[in-house]
Amino acid sequence: MAGRAEAHQLGDVGHVIAGAFDVLGHEQEMRAGGDRARIFHHVGHQRAGGRLVLAVDVGIGLHHIQGLLGIQPGKRIQGVVQHQPHLIADVAGLFEGCGSIVISSHVNPDGDACGSSLAMYQVLVGLGKDVRVIFTSSVPSNMRFLPGAEFVELYDGSVHDDVIVGADLLLVLDCNAPSRLMRMEGVVLRREKPILVVDHHESPAEFADFYRVDVDSSSTCELVWEIGSFLDSRGFGVLSKDFAVCCYTGIMTDTGG
Repeated sequence: MAGRAEAHQLGDVGHVIAGAFDVLGHEQEMRAGGDRARIFHHVGHQRAGGRLVLAVDVGIGLHHIQGLLGIQPGKRIQGVVQHQPHLIADVAGLFEGCGSIVISSHVNPDGDACGSSLAMYQVLVGLGKDVRVIFTSSVPSNMRFLPGAEFVELYDGSVHDDVIVGADLLLVLDCNAPSRLMRMEGVVLRREKPILVVDHHESPAEFADFYRVDVDSSSTCELVWEIGSFLDSRGFGVLSKDFAVCCYTGIMTDTGG
């Protein structure tokens, strides 16, 4: 539980949240207007530079919690991360200031991992970004038909560590913990620049700076489709047959058709 002992490490916002948690307790259900909201909270491990990340997972009824905690949903403020599944615009906005982006996913990638990674590759290349897709395992043979699969690089520390550390953004897809990146875990945790996680699995670990996590989504590819559709609706023209094939593959394989 994030009590007052940790508040000084989180700055002024930390005091607000620590005070709220003192009131709410470790797990609290609130009812207002028929809505229910359950708050889970925990202090994450220290990252490079001693930065301490506090993660707040929320369910429905977020607007009731928002005012109490004094933070905006989906925004990272002085070390505070809130997982909120509806702010696609914020995720898309992260790409604007990035020239170089590395995409990765979990070990032994399945259809959702490969599909979401290659779909985002299509989108980001379409936005004019310098994009590298780096996996800790090879693309399985039954996924090599996916558009862009030939561009996936197999992780080699001597080749890729500087690339991963130096990229403006690291985009981790379909992966809720750095341990699932296996050999890449160490270099990922050494990053000083932003990490964005897009995923549909529960209980994401506190290793990233931004999260787009929705456990009600069928797959990470469904979330990626939403991001691509949002960008396309803003006139970026990123939707394509290749993007659709990648997303469809991940949705089908994660849902069983």
